[in-house]
Amino acid sequence: RRLHPGFLKMSKIQSQSHPLILERGVIVCLLLGFILRFAYSYALGWRDIPAGSDALSYHNYALAVMNQVDWLINPAFAGDYRAPVYPVFLALIYSLFGPGNLIAVYVFHAFIGSLTVYYIFKLTASLFGRKHAWPALIWASYYIIYLWCGSMLYRENLIFFLMIFSFYQLWMFLSLPGVHPVRSTSLWKFLVAFILLVHTDARYLFYLPFLVILFLAFRSFRTGLKQYLWTAGIFLVLLAPWTVRNYVAYDGLVLINTRTLDLRPEDQRDPTLERRLDHLKVETDDGAASPASGFLRYPDEEELALIRLGENPNCRPADEIEAIRKGVRPATTFLGKKWYWFVSLWRPVQLRGDYLPAPTAKFQKRWSTKHNLSGLLSYGLLLPFMLFGIYTLVKARNRVWLLLTLPIAVQTLLHILMFSRNRFRFPIDCFIIILAMVGMRAVYELIRSGKRAGA
Repeated sequence: RRLHPGFLKMSKIQSQSHPLILERGVIVCLLLGFILRFAYSYALGWRDIPAGSDALSYHNYALAVMNQVDWLINPAFAGDYRAPVYPVFLALIYSLFGPGNLIAVYVFHAFIGSLTVYYIFKLTASLFGRKHAWPALIWASYYIIYLWCGSMLYRENLIFFLMIFSFYQLWMFLSLPGVHPVRSTSLWKFLVAFILLVHTDARYLFYLPFLVILFLAFRSFRTGLKQYLWTAGIFLVLLAPWTVRNYVAYDGLVLINTRTLDLRPEDQRDPTLERRLDHLKVETDDGAASPASGFLRYPDEEELALIRLGENPNCRPADEIEAIRKGVRPATTFLGKKWYWFVSLWRPVQLRGDYLPAPTAKFQKRWSTKHNLSGLLSYGLLLPFMLFGIYTLVKARNRVWLLLTLPIAVQTLLHILMFSRNRFRFPIDCFIIILAMVGMRAVYELIRSGKRAGA
């Protein structure tokens, strides 16, 4: 059965044929979403910053920006290994409302979250029209993952906005052929947003070489390559000021922050990551984790034999003992490890405990019922429709599937190569939502055409 005749018919790029305005319904939906975000954060968010959390390092960095007059050239302060944009964002809020004012932070998070939702709406409407954009607006407004991330002192909320805003602006540029990059307001907005994104989380540098695919997809090869090289060149120029700051501050080449790329002599590097792991594990002489540290790897053969006999010599939790007896083991092969990271990034639920891949091999508890339900009923419902949306776009030869799937594919590749957590997927959920709305609309059109045929 064919889809509705007008569905997803885009022989020509049409993203700017329908200028978007803030109509009353959009304003009301965004306002309700803002209120919900702030209410959720106020009711369920942190009141104090947890000790040992990532949030504490952002907070300390922000205090250094406020109080340490030479922080630009003397990075010897708590949290200095962090990328700078989110701590500077916090410092601006603290300077207005007082250091550590989490309620003020939640207000700004709610505002930024509303902007994220708005640009999901704008990109969806630009690509597919209002029939797809309104469901995307409503879904994103009440997306539990967005609500949850806004209720803590984490950079994710800012990353969500910069991700969707930068790709929206890139699409605005790509949808207008014949515009020189230097003279394109949209491309400059993309570059500013993308450079802020990279200085919020340096891993997004990984996206830069893959962006050439979009330039080649929506331009001729020669024009696309030329415009990409212009864009990449301008980006590198914008990257230079903070790199120069780091060179002055660290007396060596440090890109973004010390956890990204630190090319100083080895004896001058700051072993930040090792320091942060000190509180997680205490190694014994034979390299095995100490039970007293609270960090136990998968048991050796001697301990396995005792566990099979019903003993528990290292006082492992009951759910780990059950997993061991059921044969759950850490991945040890190259492909097994990569598959684990892929599943870890994409799973909507975790119904049983498992182990991180070797050599870490630390037991991971199953998610709580609340966590599983929220993941299943929000992101989990989107997955089948996202896949059907991609299929629909590819079948219709609609090239915008590349725009929406490229960040999904790059984010997945990045975290398969490194390591992953479920929350590392959250920045690309905006594209998952848009694709899922395409899939939902396609299913609706199929059902409607089937009813008409039956009549």
